[in-house]
Amino acid sequence: MHLACQNSNIEAVRILIEQQKYDVNVLLNDKNFLVELLQNSGYMDFSIMNMIFKKRKPQINSGKQLALNQAILRGNPFMIKTLLELGNPNPFVRDKQGKAPIHIAAAKLDRETFEALIRKGADPMMPDADGNTFLHIMAMGTIKDKEYDFIKAMVIRHGLRLTRNKENRTAHNLIKANSAQGILLRGQPNFKRKIGEWFDQKIEEKPTFIDQNENTPMHLAIIEDDLAKVRSLIYQQDSMSGKITPEVMALLEVRNKDGHTAFFTAVLHDRNEIADFILDTYPGID
Repeated sequence: MHLACQNSNIEAVRILIEQQKYDVNVLLNDKNFLVELLQNSGYMDFSIMNMIFKKRKPQINSGKQLALNQAILRGNPFMIKTLLELGNPNPFVRDKQGKAPIHIAAAKLDRETFEALIRKGADPMMPDADGNTFLHIMAMGTIKDKEYDFIKAMVIRHGLRLTRNKENRTAHNLIKANSAQGILLRGQPNFKRKIGEWFDQKIEEKPTFIDQNENTPMHLAIIEDDLAKVRSLIYQQDSMSGKITPEVMALLEVRNKDGHTAFFTAVLHDRNEIADFILDTYPGID
């Protein structure tokens, strides 16, 4: 099957499926046959894929190379659509490089596929094996006008925030550390610096837009199971009115380096009295 797909031999594939009853989910070198088919991504390969999906149900989430990742890399919209609609893709599976389909779609600036993956249940903030979201990945590369527009549009549309990778760095950190213009881009607008400035603006407008690099006093009070300290910290902002003011929102919804809010931290550490207090006093807080 793998050889037939490598050579785009539709007749050989037909014989294997219809006459030999070939198991389409056999992996060769930890690769699904669909990966071989996607190396070419021509009209005949699309016809083969359609024929196979009509007769069998290939498992597209297996192997170290993911069929959907390969399709997105190749940029064939017909194959991408077929895999999304008929392949039952798992949007949380990563390939051997630690990348999920959402990362590949962002790297390709494929907004249509990016949105389709989210409709299928993908998390636009999903980290790769190193804890990098697509924002981190794009921050480490070249940012021109198209990347700039893509980042802004996705952050605004999906209400995204700046999370931290396994090195405790955000996309904002990465941009600040590498905002110099590349040699080939000199004389052009520095869009990497522009997106960094836009992040600065977002952080100023809403401090919870960026995860903190350590536990805040609120997180520490919760971990220490100190309800009195939690009340005191909130009282300094709210006078215990029970109203969700912007100050209280920032206090309770700011996330630590692990991306945990105050309430999530209370649940995670079984601080039930504190969790109940937060829910009872501020039911709108996540």
